[in-house]
Amino acid sequence: QSDVPVDLIDARDVSVICARSTPEPGSGAAALATYRPTEPASRVTVTLRAIEGQAGKLRAFVVPERSPKTCAERVYDIKPLCLHVRSAGVEEGDRPMNRLRVSGAFSLDDAHHWVGECLGETPSKTPTGRDEVSYDFEHALLGTVLRVTVREGEAIFVSDSATPLALLKEHVSREATSRRTQVRFAFDAAEGTPRRFCERVHPLLEYQRDLVGQERLVGQLLLSVLILMLITEMTSHLKE
Repeated sequence: QSDVPVDLIDARDVSVICARSTPEPGSGAAALATYRPTEPASRVTVTLRAIEGQAGKLRAFVVPERSPKTCAERVYDIKPLCLHVRSAGVEEGDRPMNRLRVSGAFSLDDAHHWVGECLGETPSKTPTGRDEVSYDFEHALLGTVLRVTVREGEAIFVSDSATPLALLKEHVSREATSRRTQVRFAFDAAEGTPRRFCERVHPLLEYQRDLVGQERLVGQLLLSVLILMLITEMTSHLKE
């Protein structure tokens, strides 16, 4: 069960049956599915794709086949920047980089907490004995990078894409407002980032377009085969 939309990828294991259900209006669920092994198994792999910018929770209810029938619930956070993964380091090279600076009366723990709510693979607590913490991330699909640096009273986010910076700004603004903390934003846009971003996205869009074209072609071929079979059968009946 997920309270945000997710794309469930068909299971590669043929011994697992996936049954998708339409959530009832007002239930708070955006996706429901049941995975049932057709033979005894102790492990099932569920693959899904989330949409960045939509944060929520994914709940898995595990019911054993043996008695007594009990249910174990596991809850996983889907974070706003869920498609960003930790990387060993950001190599800027000739990348044009946008820069978002957040300043205000907040502590290092506050800034680190905001980062942890938006990005995965970060420690739940601020590393001890540090006045400044930095993390590097890379987008799993697009290959864009994001560098995060936080310290007391300041957080700096640098990326060759404006989207993660916009999502971070929205989250920090919302959290600061709820805590009545005054923050200031300064955004420095690099001129070449829109073109560089389009160059990265264009091959992916072409690939998806080719897949759609192939799907349509397969559908047309199947329709032609069905029509041909129908004509053949009708012809055989007329001859009889």
